[in-house]
Amino acid sequence: MIGHALRHAAAACFLLPLLLTLLLTSPEQLSAINDTDRAAVALFNYIGDASFALTGALAAGEEGMDLMGCLVVGFVTALGGGTFRDI
Repeated sequence: MIGHALRHAAAACFLLPLLLTLLLTSPEQLSAINDTDRAAVALFNYIGDASFALTGALAAGEEGMDLMGCLVVGFVTALGGGTFRDI
């Protein structure tokens, strides 16, 4: 029961900055996309792809796969995670 409430509190903490940004920003500022925004999105895409690859490689390592197996599973996980995120 406490874990359930803790998850909701954590979700609210992550949702609060988004809501404040949407409420306190004018529509003109929200529609303006500049180079810094594009760079930030690209950076977060790379971080997301790396985390997908790391998760897959660690799971493969825990299953006892060798280095080649970890690389293949990490690549497939990163490719699948990136594709799923883009959809």
